[in-house]
Amino acid sequence: MGLKSKNRGGNGRSGPAANKSNKKNKFQSRKPFNRDEKTTGIRRRKVELSFDDDERREYLTGFRKRKQQRRAFGLAMQKVKDRRGRLEERKERREAKES
Repeated sequence: MGLKSKNRGGNGRSGPAANKSNKKNKFQSRKPFNRDEKTTGIRRRKVELSFDDDERREYLTGFRKRKQQRRAFGLAMQKVKDRRGRLEERKERREAKES
């Protein structure tokens, strides 16, 4: 009883190379890609961005300040929610006491 190879390819290789064929690469026969054949000789103008130095510095250094503002707003909203919850509990207690 001999060992049989699972490779059924005819090139005598095993593994990923067994599945490769001798076909040409489909991209080799194509001509180089030209984005726009009409504008071959024309150079495209690059987009130039300009930043206001003061605004840029404010944006880059203001992360901590903006985070603190978000935190303060969140804490204020939490106080409002807590107050509403306490008022609701009082209302429920009064209704239960009256019944």
